[in-house]
Amino acid sequence: MEELLYDVTTLARIIIERDMSITKQQNFLNDVWEYEKEYLFLCHRFNKKQFLLDVMHEVSYWENKDVYDNEIEAVNCDLEAIGSECQYTEENEYDDLRSYFMELRLRMIFLDNQDFVRMKLRTLLRDHGYKRRTTKLNVYLKQCMYFYHIETYVRGGERCDIEEIGVDDMITFRVLGNIRDMISDSSIEV
Repeated sequence: MEELLYDVTTLARIIIERDMSITKQQNFLNDVWEYEKEYLFLCHRFNKKQFLLDVMHEVSYWENKDVYDNEIEAVNCDLEAIGSECQYTEENEYDDLRSYFMELRLRMIFLDNQDFVRMKLRTLLRDHGYKRRTTKLNVYLKQCMYFYHIETYVRGGERCDIEEIGVDDMITFRVLGNIRDMISDSSIEV
């Protein structure tokens, strides 16, 4: 389950996509480090400075992605020239979904003004490049929701199993035991 821990890439993309000011970035990262430590990699869990530096380095990468990406091919050629088996490659097929559920949890706890997210299952699948649900995809969706403590409900507040509902059903996602009320209102973005 280590691959589901909060990665600096997703945190950096959240910061950039939301165009956070320096103060909001700092509040967000402080809250993540303070309240979501169990979701951080071990190297960040006990070292706040390293966590902040790694996320901000990743923010710098995403803001200058084209420049960095131009160098990846050259780095791979150099690695090949010295006989290395290592290569910089694309992430696995479910990284987009993993990042989505990570961001979903963070939105409901820290970033949005509501503690739920509602959408059709078809929209979720389409937004991540899927046309249908496979057994493997269903297992991964459930694994992400279990890890991030996200529950699903259908109309009327009835709990549901994401594997058993129709693709056109409206789903409400909620974080189980949301700590939102314990966090100061000043850190939640408006």
